[in-house]
Amino acid sequence: MSRLPKMPIPIKNKSRQKQESSSALFQSALSAHLAGHLDEAERAYRRTLEIKPDYAAPLNNLGILLKDSKRLPEAEAAYRRALEIKPDYAEVHNNLGNLLKDSKRLPEAEAAYRRALEIKPNAVHLTTGVQSNFRFISSPPFFDGNFLTRLLTTRGLLRPLLLV
Repeated sequence: MSRLPKMPIPIKNKSRQKQESSSALFQSALSAHLAGHLDEAERAYRRTLEIKPDYAAPLNNLGILLKDSKRLPEAEAAYRRALEIKPDYAEVHNNLGNLLKDSKRLPEAEAAYRRALEIKPNAVHLTTGVQSNFRFISSPPFFDGNFLTRLLTTRGLLRPLLLV
């Protein structure tokens, strides 16, 4: 009986394993969130962030969950941390604007909405906050033909932006 030669067992790179497990956990958190299992979703978002603290998408979604749970200071902290990691994340600027608007911090909300639109000027989904705060968005380039098109196109869309 002949023996097969020993073959090396491939060992995954630890950072790749970390990436795969954080992605899987994020997807699990997102599924729980969308299903309305908020405690489970929060735990999974937080676990994802323990594995990969510089992952902005779970911070955004955690912010949404916390805002919806009326935990506004925690939600704001999650959004701001996401923006520290990825300053050009337009959807997070939009969601932060929604939180600030609800907190009656209108000048800060306006700045967040403007930043979102500066980053993605043609993103229709980002005008939801601007639409609901039209009264203080009045200077160019926001009050132009493109803005009005975006505004009319998104009429009725006032949902936060979950990132998938």
